[in-house]
Amino acid sequence: MLRDRKSPRAKWHNYSGAEYFITICTKNREHFFGTINNGTIHLSEIGLFLKTQIDNAQSHYPYAEIPLYVIMPNHLHLIIRINN
Repeated sequence: MLRDRKSPRAKWHNYSGAEYFITICTKNREHFFGTINNGTIHLSEIGLFLKTQIDNAQSHYPYAEIPLYVIMPNHLHLIIRINN
């Protein structure tokens, strides 16, 4: 059964022309995206897929850029820039 999902966007805010810092965590902080060995991240298959999607985001959303991101074993940080 599909449910109507409530939008997390604030109705009073214009999301154009801004930068956002976003953190996304895995459920239960499980290490889905990879492992760290000797200070280096080794991405899992899911982590590699995530990296590809981030790197190709602008081809799907030309008004958005992701100039910086870091993928860690159980979360990621992104800066997303929305252009007018």
